[in-house]
Amino acid sequence: MKMPPKKQQKTTHKASSSTAVTPKKQVQSSITAYATPVSFPKRKVDDRDPFSDESDQEEPSVEARSPSRRVAKRISLISNKAPPPPPLTPEEKDILRKFDLDTKFGPNIGITRLERWERAKKFSLNPPEDIHDILTVEGRQDVKEIRESIWHEL
Repeated sequence: MKMPPKKQQKTTHKASSSTAVTPKKQVQSSITAYATPVSFPKRKVDDRDPFSDESDQEEPSVEARSPSRRVAKRISLISNKAPPPPPLTPEEKDILRKFDLDTKFGPNIGITRLERWERAKKFSLNPPEDIHDILTVEGRQDVKEIRESIWHEL
């Protein structure tokens, strides 16, 4: 007597599971069709530093690949710039101002102080040598306040 009730339970269970199994199989088969792994081509990673020159390349070592070493190298390249020119002394500023105000050396609008000095020298107007010495100190040609006369902004 115990056997028939067990069969009924199994059959009812099988019947309910058979209806539930078919949709799962269809869903699983459609998922597996789209879930196949796709392989993409691998990108090549360029280990070279874009900020360094090829001529500066050193022999590769373990230390050269560390980021702090690369940063230190960039900082050293940046810091190797020329030092700024020495500032003008008050006496030099006064000499340059007097040169700008003196009309016997010719016009000074539209030309630099050094061009004006060279023009005065060319026409034998005897410009002071101090002016040439002040203007030709290395790096001072790049400083606008030294290069241009006081009339430049007018």
